Amino acid sequence: MILRICFAAISKSIFDLLHPSYGSRRQSELHYQGFGGISRAAVIQNYRLTVAMNTVTLHDDRSADSVSLSRSGLKAQQSARHNLTGFAYERVIDEICNLDWASLAQEDLINVAWVYYYFSTQFRESLEIARDLHPDDDRLLQLDHGERDTDNLSPWPGVAATGERMHHDEFMRRTLELTEISKSSRRRLEDIGQSYLTKISEMDGKIRALALASYEDGGLEKVFRAILKAQNWNDPLLRAFRHFLDEHIRFDSDPEQGHGALCRHLKPDDRVLPLWAEFRQMLVVAAPRLTRRWM
Repeated sequence: MILRICFAAISKSIFDLLHPSYGSRRQSELHYQGFGGISRAAVIQNYRLTVAMNTVTLHDDRSADSVSLSRSGLKAQQSARHNLTGFAYERVIDEICNLDWASLAQEDLINVAWVYYYFSTQFRESLEIARDLHPDDDRLLQLDHGERDTDNLSPWPGVAATGERMHHDEFMRRTLELTEISKSSRRRLEDIGQSYLTKISEMDGKIRALALASYEDGGLEKVFRAILKAQNWNDPLLRAFRHFLDEHIRFDSDPEQGHGALCRHLKPDDRVLPLWAEFRQMLVVAAPRLTRRWM
């Protein structure tokens, strides 16, 4: 009985660590403000302790309680191991997707498009870094052909002529010119974007290259599908932005031939977490309404 109580307490500790949204709001905020907030080492330490508790047996006790403890411990152990297979950066992706996209007004969505331009700039830079690090990687060369100096987003009215080749961040830069915004709004969004680029530029180039797979192999596709839950697209800038999102979902979604398949071998891990955390932060600062459902 005592063993059952101990195991239940430890299991709850692991659950709270793996699911910060079930704890206090402060704990949830730390989850992304501190690039994960909850130490993965702490989770692993608790998991190992649970495994140790599960393997405790009373050598001479053949009672039904001992058998019951063994079986329930095995199930909990398997569940904890399953939860640990994911990375913390994947939880940040889920947080971005769970933002209140559907309630965005047109102005909010334009703000998102503006700061996404800065993300697309750092994405192109990260791809250039990856190509420099792996000049003989044919798969990254193919990815490069689909992201830089390409006509796969052409044509689009006011942005790209038929067959016109350009980097994808250039497509986004031209997209922003389709709708005029106030000087104060432009200055605010430029400040947010430049601050983001400065922070990303200070990060290790190898980690930025590694992050490509976390973007292309499902991460950005999830985010783009979440953004498309917004309702207000009746604007020239936003229609071009939606075209950009729709096409990138198409580029990335094929599990064998898509962009994700071309960089999956880079095998991202939680070293890329700060890049996702900064992306999330940029989005919510540009469009605070995204966090309204949490208030």
